[in-house]
Amino acid sequence: MRVGIDLVLISRFDCLIDNQNFLKLNFTKKEVDYVKSRKNPIESLAGLFAAKEAFLKALQIGVLNGIELNAIEIVHNKNGAPEIELQKEILTKFNINHISLSITHDGDNASAICLII
Repeated sequence: MRVGIDLVLISRFDCLIDNQNFLKLNFTKKEVDYVKSRKNPIESLAGLFAAKEAFLKALQIGVLNGIELNAIEIVHNKNGAPEIELQKEILTKFNINHISLSITHDGDNASAICLII
């Protein structure tokens, strides 16, 4: 079992929400569409970013050490809970059987925790 957690300042994403290079490097089209459909898109963007970093920390590889952030896709199930979708090669390479993810926002902070089994 591996765990990762990340905390980001939502205000850091104010100037990034319209930066196409940043969005393309770090998010999938599906994620960008999701964020832009939300009532608080900057808060949602920060939460997805925190989730991706928490996942990489759980893998103990960190950012830019084996998986591009846009290869990690955060989706939401029918109940609205976040889930991570990955290519089968990544699941196999890192021996991932199950991923649990939680994202939260409070004030100017977004946080995520990821548990990998």
